[in-house]
Amino acid sequence: MISASFFESVFPALALLPEDLRASCVKTWQAAAQKGNHTEETFSKVLFAESGLKNCPVSLINHTCFVTETAMLLTEQFNRMYSPAVNADMNTVIAAALLHDAGKACESFASDPDGTLAQEMAVVRHPFAGAVLARDCGCPWKVCHIIANHSFEGDKCQSFPELFIVRRADMTHFEYLFFGYERRYTPKNS
Repeated sequence: MISASFFESVFPALALLPEDLRASCVKTWQAAAQKGNHTEETFSKVLFAESGLKNCPVSLINHTCFVTETAMLLTEQFNRMYSPAVNADMNTVIAAALLHDAGKACESFASDPDGTLAQEMAVVRHPFAGAVLARDCGCPWKVCHIIANHSFEGDKCQSFPELFIVRRADMTHFEYLFFGYERRYTPKNS
């Protein structure tokens, strides 16, 4: 199993969370990495988008950090503009942003000798896998709801400020990579 200190070093925003929530987030990443048969080395090489984006330049670790930082900035701005009527909880935003793609560690497995993971992940997308892992690891329901609904699965779900913020932060980076980076930087011959 990958150590807690590894995840604390690659995801510095974990240090901003209260101890119990931080522990649940680390435990979720450990469970996701273990399910994907990852070591520190293989986990570090997981790409944000292994399929659908040619020459993906961004690792899952990078993407998670980018989304978390963007979500934190949006939360600060959102709270400044809409307070006191509405306030987004920063701890919920940070935890959900850190874990929104934890299920991708299951989709991108280091080894799958009997094909079990490939069969499972062909049916279960990363938002659901990540939400289940997070709930099993003690994350609050609100964080799990955000994980489960951060992608198109959440298009018609009940939303609240923290979900809205994490979805927008993720979509900002997703859309740039799929519609900006790929068109600009993918060689025409490929």
